[in-house]
Amino acid sequence: MGRIIGYVFFGVFAIAGIGAFIGISWEPLSFWLTNGYWNESPSKIILGCVFLITHGGVGFGGLIYLWNTPDNSDDLPNQDPSSPWLSKTYWASPIIESDVSSSSGTIRKIAYYFIAVSTIVCFIIFESLKFKDYDALYGLIIPGIAYFIFWWSQRLENRLAIYGLMPLTLDPHPASIGGQCGGTITINRINQNIHFSQLELKCVRHYKSGKNSQTSVVWNEKMVPAWKNTIDGHELAFCFDLEEGLIESDIPEGRSYYDWEITIQAELEDGSKIRRRYNHLPVFRTAKQSRISNKQALASQSKATQQMHEAFLDKIMPFEKNSTGDFHLFYPAGRNKWGFLFAMVGAIFFVVGALVDQIVFNIAFPILGGSVFVAGIYSLANSLDITINPISIETKRYIFGKLIKSKSLASYALKEFITKKTHNTSTGKQTTQYYNIVAKGTEGEELIVVENIEGMGQAKAAIKRLREMMKS
Repeated sequence: MGRIIGYVFFGVFAIAGIGAFIGISWEPLSFWLTNGYWNESPSKIILGCVFLITHGGVGFGGLIYLWNTPDNSDDLPNQDPSSPWLSKTYWASPIIESDVSSSSGTIRKIAYYFIAVSTIVCFIIFESLKFKDYDALYGLIIPGIAYFIFWWSQRLENRLAIYGLMPLTLDPHPASIGGQCGGTITINRINQNIHFSQLELKCVRHYKSGKNSQTSVVWNEKMVPAWKNTIDGHELAFCFDLEEGLIESDIPEGRSYYDWEITIQAELEDGSKIRRRYNHLPVFRTAKQSRISNKQALASQSKATQQMHEAFLDKIMPFEKNSTGDFHLFYPAGRNKWGFLFAMVGAIFFVVGALVDQIVFNIAFPILGGSVFVAGIYSLANSLDITINPISIETKRYIFGKLIKSKSLASYALKEFITKKTHNTSTGKQTTQYYNIVAKGTEGEELIVVENIEGMGQAKAAIKRLREMMKS
């Protein structure tokens, strides 16, 4: 049903683009077809081509994408209620394709469509210049866009040709909550050593907030995978422990669903970089273990992964030990650069609300703007001083250098270190979740001791280091 709606939706856009092109271009075009010459500059046809690029591009691009994408929404026959991963085609196989292998063909076909429209535009520009209509040269933007998309598609094709499809083979299948998520990925590249690599497994929630699509990270962990040479190139192996309580995979549709994905990043010795993402992993509560036995492929035992976490912690929590044995860490003001942006936005809202001569604006905008402004200034101007020793943990919060809050927790009253989500950032399709490490007391008191940790793996390493500090 969803694909039918998609075909109708994108079909309407395609028809609208063609209709706008015909409506704008028909008069000069029909005259030229009938008489063999133009009676005036045909530059208005370029405007029609703009609609072919915008509305028609969205429409035909969407139709091409749906045509090239397998219909994975249909249920498979002979479903077993106890094995939901066998009910969908994208879960039924242990072999998962990467995002690059599934998108390169679609982008190339869209590029061909843009080039076809650009050919019309170039012809019209040439004809318009005969009438000294130099404004038509603005239409060169369209072929520029077309050939950029074509270059992009060729770039993806070249990456596929060099490194291969890089399919992911899950072991076990499905990945197991209460057990493990492991697998292998093969790269068809010979005579190249791996200079750097990092693999991330995460559970994300996709949801609609109004008309906007949002993504939040529920759980994630990073590791350095184990590599070995093969006849065809290189093979990497990985394995994560998935504790009980994590969320199972959802069918990727509707206004809200949970999805599991893997991202691999690698750099070869010649400087070339590889990045792949694998979506819609089947992750269910089966308590199965992986057959991968290489200890360096296990996130919990890999020495390279531990070194990666330690290197990150040295940057994010550089505690210094003084002569009395205390560990000291200071987070300076200005570390949260986004605070400045929030303060500026808040100030603009406040001023607009004060100047506009409407009672609703006079009340709502200053309240909203003032709140955002204060939050932005606090985020930008606050600093945090942390002291840890075997006897106690002490934190001091400052604003513009003035002490506003001081907390302490005796070691005998420390119940545990916990993680708390703070914010996430998105770059393209990549979403990163950040955590604070909080010391929680037996009476419920909480002290922030580490800020801005990336991922659960690094959070666990940070908690381990904090416990070692408490024993020193």
